[in-house]
Amino acid sequence: MPTSLGGGVFNSVMNTDTEGFWMTGGLIDANTADIYPAIGGQVTFNDMAFVQVDADGTTVNVPMALANMANISYIKPVMPDNDMYALLLMLGNAIDEAMAYYSSIRDTNPDSAAPLSNAIAEAQHKKETYGATQAEIENAITALNEAVEAAKADVALKRITISIPAKQSFVARIDADKRQIEHAVDGVSLYTVKSVSDTEVRLTSELSVVAAEMPYLIYNDNDENVSVSIVLSSNDADEVEYDSEHFKGTLIDKTFTDEDMEEADYYLLSNGHQFVKVMGAGTLGAGKCWIELPHSMGNARSLNIVFEDGETTGVTEAWKQSDEKPASVYDLQGRRISQPTRGLYIINGKKVVVK
Repeated sequence: MPTSLGGGVFNSVMNTDTEGFWMTGGLIDANTADIYPAIGGQVTFNDMAFVQVDADGTTVNVPMALANMANISYIKPVMPDNDMYALLLMLGNAIDEAMAYYSSIRDTNPDSAAPLSNAIAEAQHKKETYGATQAEIENAITALNEAVEAAKADVALKRITISIPAKQSFVARIDADKRQIEHAVDGVSLYTVKSVSDTEVRLTSELSVVAAEMPYLIYNDNDENVSVSIVLSSNDADEVEYDSEHFKGTLIDKTFTDEDMEEADYYLLSNGHQFVKVMGAGTLGAGKCWIELPHSMGNARSLNIVFEDGETTGVTEAWKQSDEKPASVYDLQGRRISQPTRGLYIINGKKVVVK
């Protein structure tokens, strides 16, 4: 049966000078073990035994052992020294730890996991190589540990941790690769922009995986700030049409010139609640997004973010008519209104909904 301890005869040896295993004839057959240094298939001494065949010390090599057959008259154990034993244990532990980390990143970070998988295979091969020297085992341990650290550094580089302010707040991003939230957080969702008008930015339905180079929004509906990690995704991106004509992003720093400002109106996300018009030229950092509107679409100071079902985000209170009239009411174009009807207004300096 397959085992790392040998499938034929397994002995626990205390004195390798006097203890061994004798046969007066016959054949040990149809037994295998796949993991070195317990050669397996014939006779194994303790967990770490190297074995020799016949009284003259002819070695059973790995191919012969795995072929399941060897004519044996006498076998005596040759145990590794304490340093080699310790190194082999260290290599085994390093492989186990590397495998555990590999399993944790192979789905969300396949590009980082692939080199680590190769390094694990190389280390396992060295562990199973008969006659490997201490220097070779030490090098295998070092190489595997370096591969793990490289994978961690690569994952850290590609993992983007973002803090989103509390309650109905957004952060806008664009990335070169498919992205998803690493671990689901209640109240935190991904969206992109379905359409843009002269007064509002309407969102798509919630997304699971954002397509590469598609600008998107991360929404926090919790009453406290939330930090989330946005990681590479190996899953298929959600199939969604977004307003690429008006919702844009940049993967590198982008400078908006005075000429740009003359050609269109630009809106940036402000305080996580709405897109506010930019009044002058400047530079936008890599990974940032904006709304771009031709002058013909109007001259609104801000654009409100609206969910697909029409619910407006970021409104802190609803204004109700009463005997105490507000001092000032403005629509979103900045015009003063004497008697507001249903809709969104700026009342006493605050954004409110009249129902």
